[in-house]
Formats: sequence, structure tokens, C-alpha cells
Amino acid sequence: MFNRLFGKPKEQANAGALATLDKLNETLDMLEKKEKVLEKKAGAELERAKEFSKAKNK
Repeated sequence: MFNRLFGKPKEQANAGALATLDKLNETLDMLEKKEKVLEKKAGAELERAKEFSKAKNK
């Protein structure tokens, strides 16, 4: 009867929260890696554009 009045214990919510935090950390790591790759590609394209500009091949 008291379970209906006061609800169930919050132990299950903690396990779900930890799983969510783990997933968010993995996603953050993946996004940071993607950011590094994209910055590297953007830098390469910028250098390529500078070379074309110097050669007047716009």
C-alpha cells in the first residue's frame, strides 16, 4: 500500500542516469574526433586556396 502512496525507490533511475552519462561521454569523444578531422581538412583546403590565389588560378 505504501508503494502506491509514495512511489517506488529511485535506484532504477540512477542506473539509467549512469548509462545515459556513459553514452553522452562516448558521443562527446566521437564529436571531438570528428571536429579534429574536419579542422584538418579545412586547413588543407585553405592552404590549397592560398596556393591557387598565389598562382592566379582563381
